[in-house]
Amino acid sequence: MAGVIALGRGPRAALALRHLEAARRLARRELARFAALAQTRGVTGDVICHIVAYNELVDGIPIPELRECVAKELAIRARSADANIILPLLQQELPPRTRPEDADRSPRLATLQPDLIGEAAIIEAFTGDPLRELGADKVVGRAYALGGGEAARVLIRLLQDFAYALEDESATEQEKTTARRVMGWLLSLLQHVDDPEHLLPLVLALPAQTTILREQAAELTERLATFFGQEAERTDEPIAWIRAAGLLNNLSVRLSDLGRREEALTVAEEAVRLRRGLAAARPDAFTPDLALSLNNLAQHVEQSRAARGGAESGGGSGPPLPRPRRGAPRRLHPRSGPLAQQPRQ
Repeated sequence: MAGVIALGRGPRAALALRHLEAARRLARRELARFAALAQTRGVTGDVICHIVAYNELVDGIPIPELRECVAKELAIRARSADANIILPLLQQELPPRTRPEDADRSPRLATLQPDLIGEAAIIEAFTGDPLRELGADKVVGRAYALGGGEAARVLIRLLQDFAYALEDESATEQEKTTARRVMGWLLSLLQHVDDPEHLLPLVLALPAQTTILREQAAELTERLATFFGQEAERTDEPIAWIRAAGLLNNLSVRLSDLGRREEALTVAEEAVRLRRGLAAARPDAFTPDLALSLNNLAQHVEQSRAARGGAESGGGSGPPLPRPRRGAPRRLHPRSGPLAQQPRQ
């Protein structure tokens, strides 16, 4: 990034920039290029920048849904007539990408590369102006509804890169302001998604270890563990038991990261109890998950012993989790093994 900026500002000025500011400068340059192309076709720069940033949020709009998605975003801005101009421009400048991991999916528009510049383009498009900032959380919500797991990964990556300033004493005021806004997008999304199951992509996108998102990660994981635990009790569906067990296992790690070791130990015991029942019914499918949970439980036991014998551990108590039944679910569908999609800790 510094090399590109140095061409216009000189090497000394380029090297003096913090890396996020460098990314934002390159993003502004890229958005300005799109704006210039759009203006030659009679479309205002802010409209095309909005669409480009929306494309970044969903990690590339699927081509079969491109016209509909762009038309919806333009209608919100009362610029529906621009669709026939913007669509060919997008496909010209962001030609559908072909990646090995996308082989089984519909083609999508390309995104700005590297990812950090694409994230910076989102920041530039949806901050800095009161009107843009006012509607940014709704844009993020629409992108998440469309992009699902891909949009979740973009949002989490954006938070990891730009929200760090909330805990960095050396961060500039601009970086802190940006961090608060970006974190606000996540909190708004969590508040407005009514169905907990729709938050599952966000849980799956969370990194195993995170500092800036550790409290949100624990809260979100606990919310879903409670939901799927209740669903398992109500329906006795295998997928609900599998998800509840995986989420409880992950929740124990999240709670431990917050210093809530006794709670983490209790939750880890529940995860082992559930997975022991699943493994008894389907050893081939669930014994590896049980082994992971047993290992996780052993670590929590050791941490709890160390905490009791040493310094006082960080406290705090959360709402009680549902008590899963001790046996295996009555029905284990033959295909339930591959459905265990929770990240393993």
